[in-house]
Amino acid sequence: MKLRGAIVVIHRYAGLYMALFLTVAGATGTIMVFRPELDRWLNPDLYAVAHREAPELDPFALRERAEEVSGGPVRIVNFARRPGEPLRVKISDMTMESGGAHEAEAVLLVDPYDGKPIRRVSLAPWPLTRESLLPFVVKLHFTLLLGDLGRWLFGVAALIWTLDSFLAVYLTLPAAAHKAGGARRSWWALWSASWRVKFPASAFRLNFDLHRAGALWLWPALLLFAWSSVYFNLNREVYLPAMSALFDMPAKAGAALPPVEYPAPSPALGWRAGHAVGRALMEDEARRRGFRILNEDSLEYDESSNVFYYTVRSSFDVAESFSATYVVFDAASGKLRGFDAPTGLFTGYTLTSWIVALHLASLWGLPWKLCVAVAGAGVAMLSATGVYIWQKKRVARLTARHPAAPARNKLQPHL
Repeated sequence: MKLRGAIVVIHRYAGLYMALFLTVAGATGTIMVFRPELDRWLNPDLYAVAHREAPELDPFALRERAEEVSGGPVRIVNFARRPGEPLRVKISDMTMESGGAHEAEAVLLVDPYDGKPIRRVSLAPWPLTRESLLPFVVKLHFTLLLGDLGRWLFGVAALIWTLDSFLAVYLTLPAAAHKAGGARRSWWALWSASWRVKFPASAFRLNFDLHRAGALWLWPALLLFAWSSVYFNLNREVYLPAMSALFDMPAKAGAALPPVEYPAPSPALGWRAGHAVGRALMEDEARRRGFRILNEDSLEYDESSNVFYYTVRSSFDVAESFSATYVVFDAASGKLRGFDAPTGLFTGYTLTSWIVALHLASLWGLPWKLCVAVAGAGVAMLSATGVYIWQKKRVARLTARHPAAPARNKLQPHL
């Protein structure tokens, strides 16, 4: 009982620390599940250009035109862009805030038919506009709009959440079987009551049952979102060291490449020749490792290491919204420098790919999106009911300590 009492105290204060973060994360996460659909509904002009009879520029010519009109280097060729959509080129967008200049992410929309700039779109979360609404929700979800400080605070909350998930389950377990009404009830019969919500009931009992039963029914999803949140916010600090201690997780292909002494602004191979080399290398890897290439995604040049990254969507990919099977090769000689895929190579990375895809609702279509949305609302509900239970018990404890405390005279003016 002393152990149980200590765990109750730990769970109570862990919940109080997490309450704000999990309420925000749960509510915004329910929105973010449908982010692509909501963004297309809110900003249809960002996803379509007027149809022309002329053919669109090929991806390489479009990259060249985008580089000319953006005023900066464009080091990626996008093969996955949908026909009729403008090309999005990431650029820097300097905005002035009270603390000084801040570089926010922005995109330049480029017409796929003639390569002319359409307009610049800022993705800064503030000021709040139709275009910045969802970027605002994303930053609120991950950092509470507090930048790196928010990332750490959310990360600590996620780590506490992961550990507290096990303590919470322990607290739902009955201490022992006991006699009720003259009959001895089994341990399983007693625990089954923790999975139910009694109705009708008092406000406190209803909140208590929702908190306890909701945590049990949602427990697998809660643990998934808790640990994946550690991945997003404390990846290098906690997630990778912990997972590497349990599973084989060597450095990702390209991550350990040394920087070149004199970076070249353009690849010596050229973009089209680099594309041909990348395709050939990927086809060799597919034959050797036994996976299928489903479609091309992108060809990206990293001038700091003088290498190309050629990415495809393959049968090794899990997430539906992004591709992560790639080869890395020298941008001058075409020599293979590495291969990587989200699954099929190392257990730690395979688990991580599934965890991330499940968190982002990036697989199994609408059914899983709805499950994630319900889980997000459930997280917010658990935080709210937890604070309510704590407040009620706090008042009860204070009343028990000071039972004879005089009541305030209703006629006495407030000073």
